[in-house]
Amino acid sequence: MTKRYLILFMLHFALLLFGCEDDNKAGNKAGNDGKDTNVDSDSGTGTDSMGPEFNAAHLQNVELLRTLSTTDIQGTFTLFKLVAPEVAQVVPQQPTSVSIYRMTYQTLYQNSMVSASALVAIPENTTPVPVLAFQNGTNTVDADAPTVLAAAPLDVNNSSSMFMQILSASASMGYVIVVADYLGFGASAQLPHPYLCREITISSLADTLRAVVELEDGVNAAEAGAASVSSFALSGDLYLLGYSQGAHSTMALHEYLERTPDFPLVLRATAAGAGPYDLMAINQYMLAQANYPMPYLGPYTVLGFQSMGFIANDLSLFFTTPYAGLIPGLFDGIKDKDEINASLTTSMGQLFTASVQTAISGDASTDPTAAALQATLIANSIPPFVATTPIRLTHGTTDEYIPPSMTQAFQQALIAAGTPAASVTVVDIPDKDHEQAAPGAVVDAMIWFETIKNGTVQ
Repeated sequence: MTKRYLILFMLHFALLLFGCEDDNKAGNKAGNDGKDTNVDSDSGTGTDSMGPEFNAAHLQNVELLRTLSTTDIQGTFTLFKLVAPEVAQVVPQQPTSVSIYRMTYQTLYQNSMVSASALVAIPENTTPVPVLAFQNGTNTVDADAPTVLAAAPLDVNNSSSMFMQILSASASMGYVIVVADYLGFGASAQLPHPYLCREITISSLADTLRAVVELEDGVNAAEAGAASVSSFALSGDLYLLGYSQGAHSTMALHEYLERTPDFPLVLRATAAGAGPYDLMAINQYMLAQANYPMPYLGPYTVLGFQSMGFIANDLSLFFTTPYAGLIPGLFDGIKDKDEINASLTTSMGQLFTASVQTAISGDASTDPTAAALQATLIANSIPPFVATTPIRLTHGTTDEYIPPSMTQAFQQALIAAGTPAASVTVVDIPDKDHEQAAPGAVVDAMIWFETIKNGTVQ
């Protein structure tokens, strides 16, 4: 392995987790009718697929994408140990092979049932294993949806491809790994992505997990077409993991599971890194910076809210000229965050209209546009709740995109709501910024999950 490749891999690994590189599809589709919406549209139609005759409330199709041999997995972990040596603590000495599937399932979107998709990696294992659901970070590129990456041949020069291989290989540690394509990606690429919209994110992710349970039931019952899926058994336990936007999604789902006792999986632990839990607070921070390096997050948030009908559709109410006219064409499913940012200003005060600035930091009572946006930001933040399942929050100490104070404030809000202080832990990742901290956050979570799974909780 060349030094150049290792550096590129480390950088792109962090960017993929960051959630700011690839999740802007909502705006994309909201403003560009010419965007290609056929990514993954043939999901489940291959020869190794479970047909629509499968009798399940959510599950539709399952298509085998590829299999990782034990040699593949050993090589993958060898690479990962170069990036994060501490992962050696949990890497299996004799990993099992892993089959990677694209699962298509039904979920509710705007009062209609739509098809969505998820990557499901299943280890060759005869013993029951838990589910580990990973929620990825922000993505603006259709081709970087988890199932699209997994379906393509492994590209060792594409770190997004390599990360999906690492995540899939982690199933050999004794998990069924599940990575949902957020709505607006994969099988639902024709839809706008409802970025940071809490309730629709909860419902789609919960339906992903319900479909996985139905998949196990179908395999074990030898339902029609199920022979194409490796036999597996679930222990009934669930672990959640996410970073950046994925941390927001993860904590939204955790809160839902705490108030849904009849859910078919039992949540055992949640790890979340550097999430924008309080949308008012993160936007106040963005506005207060002389130059905010990720300005595309502002339009992405507004486009997501517009896609759900939470706020008015006129972009000129929220963004100044010329940016209001540019934004729809920037989010086309092809441009990444760097290309989008290059067309915007890093001065959020120049990007946002007075109404947006009022919504974020002032009294919005006399401005209907500001009032609607402010109410939407509050409604889509993660509300303080009583957590009975342990939570581990990580954050890089030099993060300038989402400052560590956001995680500290979220921890305190959970405790103030009644969560035992011992149940919500904050772990600092020293001297790492938002992107640099991502690999360490994931490895820290995996080590912690293993202690819980093996009954050796620290």
